[in-house]
Amino acid sequence: MKIFPASVLVKPNLHGSHGHTSAQVIEGVCRWAKGQGAERVVVGDGPFWACPADQAREYFRQAGLYAAAEASGAEVVNLHEQPYRPIRTDDPALPEEIGLTELLFES
Repeated sequence: MKIFPASVLVKPNLHGSHGHTSAQVIEGVCRWAKGQGAERVVVGDGPFWACPADQAREYFRQAGLYAAAEASGAEVVNLHEQPYRPIRTDDPALPEEIGLTELLFES
């Protein structure tokens, strides 16, 4: 049974320290999504606060993101380079407005 839509966004937890989502887990999730019928699988993350945007690709490479994506037929995107949709919040614990990547609305 195919359960996925045409496009799936996989958001790993890369935070610049030990304990982030492993490349093996990312690859496995991407392969599973493809096997469930996803035509496009995107692995998306943004550089953590201490990583300058121009160093994100190197960080993604060191974390194994590109190798995992290539091995599973997925693609990698830097979420900070993607368009965002502003969303208003009503929760006083959150900012009045947050941005969600447009990829979420395509998936």
